[in-house]
Amino acid sequence: MDKRYDMPSLNDISVISSGRSPAMNDTLNKIIEQFTFSPQGRGGNTVFPLQDEPDDYEEYDQPQSHIEQLQPSAILSKSVFAKKIRQNIYKDETFEEEETIESQIQADTNNVDLNNIMNSGRLMRLKLDMDKFPDQALGIEDFVVVMKEVIADQIKIDDEILVSQLIDNFYRIDVHNTGKVSFDMVSSYLIEQEIMMEMGKDRTLTYRPSQIIDESRHDNYIDKLFYFPSIDKIGVMEQNLRALKIYNANNLRCEYSLMVKTGIALASEYIQEFHVIILSSSDKSMLFFHADSHNLLRRIMVPDSQHTMFWSHEHQTLFSAGMEGAIYGWNVDEILNPDIKSEEIPYFDVIAKGMPWKDGDECIFHIVELTAMQQIAAACADKKIRIWDIRWESNTKPRKILQGHIKAIRYLAYSYAYNLLISCGFEFDALVWNPYVSEPICHLKGHESPLTGVECPEINPTIVTADSKGVIKIWNIKDYSLIQTFYVNVLKLKAIKSIPKHRRLIAASRKLQVFDYEKPFIPEISDDSPIFCAKYSSQQLQIFIAGQHSIKVWNCITGRPIKLISDIFINDITSLILDESDRKIIVGDHSGRIVMVDSLSGVILKEFCSHSEEVTGMVYVAGDRLLITCSWDKKIMIHNDNLKGGFKEKRRGVVRSISNAHSNDITCIAYSSTLDLIYSGSRDCQIRVWDYETCKLEAVLLGHHSDILIVLSLDPYPMILVSDQGGNLSIWGISCPNMPRFQCLVKWRNMHTLEKTATITAATHYCLDNALRIVLGDEKGTIRLLEVKDLLTELNISPYHKESPKLKSRNPTRLADLDMQDTEKTHKITFMQRKSSESSLESEDPQPSNELEFVAKPLKEDHYVRQVIQWRAHNDAIKHLSYISELTTTGVFSTGLDHMAKLWTINGESLGVLKQGSRVPSDWNFDVKEEVKSRKQIRARNIMNKIANLPNSTKRFGTSREVEGRSGFKKLNTRLTEDNPPLITAAEMLKNINEVEKLMPKDNAYENLKESRGFKPKKSKRNY
Repeated sequence: MDKRYDMPSLNDISVISSGRSPAMNDTLNKIIEQFTFSPQGRGGNTVFPLQDEPDDYEEYDQPQSHIEQLQPSAILSKSVFAKKIRQNIYKDETFEEEETIESQIQADTNNVDLNNIMNSGRLMRLKLDMDKFPDQALGIEDFVVVMKEVIADQIKIDDEILVSQLIDNFYRIDVHNTGKVSFDMVSSYLIEQEIMMEMGKDRTLTYRPSQIIDESRHDNYIDKLFYFPSIDKIGVMEQNLRALKIYNANNLRCEYSLMVKTGIALASEYIQEFHVIILSSSDKSMLFFHADSHNLLRRIMVPDSQHTMFWSHEHQTLFSAGMEGAIYGWNVDEILNPDIKSEEIPYFDVIAKGMPWKDGDECIFHIVELTAMQQIAAACADKKIRIWDIRWESNTKPRKILQGHIKAIRYLAYSYAYNLLISCGFEFDALVWNPYVSEPICHLKGHESPLTGVECPEINPTIVTADSKGVIKIWNIKDYSLIQTFYVNVLKLKAIKSIPKHRRLIAASRKLQVFDYEKPFIPEISDDSPIFCAKYSSQQLQIFIAGQHSIKVWNCITGRPIKLISDIFINDITSLILDESDRKIIVGDHSGRIVMVDSLSGVILKEFCSHSEEVTGMVYVAGDRLLITCSWDKKIMIHNDNLKGGFKEKRRGVVRSISNAHSNDITCIAYSSTLDLIYSGSRDCQIRVWDYETCKLEAVLLGHHSDILIVLSLDPYPMILVSDQGGNLSIWGISCPNMPRFQCLVKWRNMHTLEKTATITAATHYCLDNALRIVLGDEKGTIRLLEVKDLLTELNISPYHKESPKLKSRNPTRLADLDMQDTEKTHKITFMQRKSSESSLESEDPQPSNELEFVAKPLKEDHYVRQVIQWRAHNDAIKHLSYISELTTTGVFSTGLDHMAKLWTINGESLGVLKQGSRVPSDWNFDVKEEVKSRKQIRARNIMNKIANLPNSTKRFGTSREVEGRSGFKKLNTRLTEDNPPLITAAEMLKNINEVEKLMPKDNAYENLKESRGFKPKKSKRNY
């Protein structure tokens, strides 16, 4: 058995490593740091020794004043480094971790997360409480009462906020809007939430081959790579050669070379404070070159050849190690002292005090600084990692020895953010260590050849491992899961190096090969994809923006994303709407698929019957809970959202359908709730009017000469707005008084300049002070506000009110299936005759061929529709407009193909832009009215008033049996969770099981089966 799985002693700190949990790792680090780096950590009475040897206690008992920290020089204040610090030459070389959308999404502290609250005990109590109600289902008031009883001991927030959150959870659990929730619905909701939370964890960026190519000549295999971030250079050492080649990290061009005098080059480092490059050679020399002039400044002969080195900024010391297993510290300030005229100086004059440190004669291949712990980790040929404490003046032995490798260790990588050390060597596995613990916390398995490198880029929280066959694996540093595996097409891979500044990984063999990972998003814009569809929720005060394959949910108040829904859309999203509660998103895509998604969890709640081609329009009829969809397949379908199974239901959930509704692709659809009519537009230049209940064709509106792009119902007025590809617009009156039922009222062109038109690509409307206004967005990115008051006054048109007897007896779920193909043959007007390349208003209008066709002969001139204001809002076509009445100053929300989502006042003043990056300054200003802010609180108070006089569930339905059941469960649970539970016999266990069965609610189906004649329970063959 593996030693790591043996039961450890409680007195050994390594017991904590057995869990191998990153969360436990972080907790352990915080605990130890509290003791180790506190003022009392080194000299007080309360100490936390980090080693198991008794000798450590003598070191910790020393007074703090007697311990001299390692210093590079006694005259540091007069040094060259001190002068350079005063001149602000030194810059920190650490890189900030790459920001992702997931990393920005923070949980609301006042949010009631049922997944974190509902443990098995609370779920059992909820089950017992819900079984007491009729039909084992709860209405909203009962749900709030029962849930408050179940989670009262776990939630510490305001009662009003708690009730508001429980109401929101109730409506999310009640997927089918039945007004009742059962225990099965609650448990399904919790399971789906947990699954989507796992899927929605931080996505780590993956690598792709770069277009950067290494065009320089190499005389041998590239053996080592070095990166100097301060000057953005890459150092390249070829096997058994004398040169260090310096490359530009951006374009991978070789700029110059530094040569050792004799022997071969072994290691290199750059010191920013002194602007020098150090080179070590196999002839036991260390050479110091000026980084600009490339002149040799100093040469030191050291006791043995140095295979690895690094510069410690904090301690201002150059550390190196090599063949004989000793670690040296060098005072670079003394080495580069301008008073020393000689090029070569003795090593003992510049070695740091108390150095070298040595514990064995085995070669040290690699050393790294554990910056969070002020320690050094050394990878040794004897399969051990030795941890040395930099803070001690003279180390007689390492602070800790990490053992777990079975072969020599060649490479180390350290993550400061997660305080993890990763090692690899001549074996196939990389090991992950918590430096405080003597055993590895994880083995990264999967390679089939010896490892040749490991990297841990701070900017991208991953671990990168590579083997000699060219296989590179990317691991998630948070849970050690494998993210990506890719292959470098080389005969033998020798080294890898991460370049954080350029989001780049370089692999070395006979040539350098470059792999880049794209930036997770562009922080200055709203979405990385052009925004084709979006939706504003006035109920939830949220904005839904659909990218290519994902949906971002934004908080309107803060202007920050609160949810990213992805991994469920394969094809491009082409249409997006919300249900009546604005808690569910209905999405149509390029393939014709239509799904309903929960906006909080991202779970697919339902899938509707699909179209055969792209979904181009959707409308949700809130009162009837019906969904109207249209597509390029020339079909209109009306789906019943009340059916639980969606497309699995009878008729695939479709109550009515119209096949061949147009002679060409259907491009848009609208619905009038006041008139109960459906309007569809198509590439055949027609607008067709359909009866909502019977799907009967009511009219065909003619007069446009290019593709119809927009049909907008101007409820509550009996009118529609139509826009086509040529920039022509018209307003039609539907059943207006004192005129034909379908009459074109006005027609005009949207002029971008005096000579050119601009196609209208988005439109919305609103009513304010008994006036109708239309907001238009065009392909040039311009928003126009139009006033229609003069037209309404002239024609005496007023808002329409539903009061007809027909509407009272309507049947919204009536079944009907129509195919208009035969009708098209009888009443067909040639499609090509209706299209005009001019697309002008003066083009000859088609003549009606039957009583259903109406031609756009406007009653009034275009000056009856007056433009109030216009402004340039986007740099590309506008695809969505929403009027927002919840602001203190009414406004308009717009999105466009320029990747931007913007907020405006109705007068065209900017109120901000939604930006993906939280580190980018934002001017978002969504100032809502006070009554809107208190909307949820008012709803919560109403529910609280209703349940104020209700007794709790036990008083209403409780019996002595249930009270006994609860106490019995508590008793059993107490016995099982004791620190040292007593051993029980098989007979006692069977007795406990029988007790649990008595306490559980009865299964009626099982009880009925027991009473039947054919029921024969199995008898146990064993006697206890």
